[in-house]
Amino acid sequence: MEEQQATQMKRCPNCGALLKYDLGSDSYKCTHCDFGNQNALEAKIYKCRNCGATETVTGKGFSNKCSFCGSPDIVLQSGGDGINPDLILPFALNRAKAEELFKSWLVKNHVAPKMFKPDDITQLYIPAWLFSAETKSNYSASFGRNVKYTYWADNKSYTGTRVEYSTESGQYYQSYKDILVTAGDTVDEKNFAKLKPFELMSVKPFKPEYISGINTEYYSQDINDGIKSFSEYVKKDLEKKIKERHNAEFISKLDLVTSFEEKKGSYVLLPVYVAEHEFKGKKWDFFINGISGKIVGKSPKSLWKILALLGGIGVILGVGVYFLYKIST
Repeated sequence: MEEQQATQMKRCPNCGALLKYDLGSDSYKCTHCDFGNQNALEAKIYKCRNCGATETVTGKGFSNKCSFCGSPDIVLQSGGDGINPDLILPFALNRAKAEELFKSWLVKNHVAPKMFKPDDITQLYIPAWLFSAETKSNYSASFGRNVKYTYWADNKSYTGTRVEYSTESGQYYQSYKDILVTAGDTVDEKNFAKLKPFELMSVKPFKPEYISGINTEYYSQDINDGIKSFSEYVKKDLEKKIKERHNAEFISKLDLVTSFEEKKGSYVLLPVYVAEHEFKGKKWDFFINGISGKIVGKSPKSLWKILALLGGIGVILGVGVYFLYKIST
C-alpha cells in the first residue's frame, strides 16, 4: 500500500500563526493576520494509545490530546500504515452557520434539561468507502403472501387471513452507484446512516491542503471491511427488491448468489461538525452534516419538562373539548 507522508505544515511568514487552506479562493490564509500564501501545506498523523483513534492534524494546530477520547497519550506516526484518500468532499457549511443551526436545534428540543449545554462544535473530516458496482443475482426462495378466506362458525360467515407460500426462482440485475460505507469510529453506523445523504456532486480529488487546519480522522476499517459492509448492504437491498418483485409480504429460505461486475471503490473524506457534552456521567454526541446542515444526536430528557409539556397539551385539549361542547349545545 502507498505510504502516507507526514511533513510539518508551514506557518505564516508574516506573523507565524497557522496557515489554513481557503477553498473559495483556492489559496492559503493566515488564521491570525489574513496573510495569503500559496505554498503547499501538509499534515501529520497522530495515534492515540488510549482509544486507538488515528487522526490527521496540522502541525501547530494540534492540541496535544486526542480529539475523540481526550487522552494526552498520543504519538506521532512516522508514516501512514494505509492508503491516502482518493476523494474529499469539502465543507459547504461554514462554522457560523453550523453553530446557528445547532443552537436553533437545541432550542427546539423542549425536553432537554436547562443545564444541558453542549460544547462548541468542531470541524472534522470522517473517513468512508465509496462503492459502485453492477450486480447479477440468481435466486430461489419461498415467498409468503397474505390471503383472505371465508369460513363459517355458529351459522355465521367470517373472513380470516392466512399466509400461503410458494417457491419461485429467477434472475435479478441491479446497479449500485456511490454507496457510502463508514470507515471510522467517531460516527457509528446508526448515526452515519441518519447523517446521509452527502451531496457528492461537489466531491474533489484529494489534496493535503484541503485538510489544512481541520482535524481528520484516519480510517479504522480497511478496504476489506468496507467491501464486507457493502456486500451486506447489497444483500439486504436485493432481498427487499426481490420480495417486492414477487408481491410478497414474507420471504424465507432465500438462496441468493450474486456476482459483482464493474466494481469501483474509493477512499473518501466527508465533512462533519462534532459536538459533545458530558452530563451526569454520560457522554452525549451530536453530529452535523457539513453539506446539508442535517443534525443527528440525542439529548437527555427532563422529567419536569415532559410533565409540564403533557400538562400543557392536556389544558389545550380540555379547552378544545369545552368549546366543542358549547358549540354543540
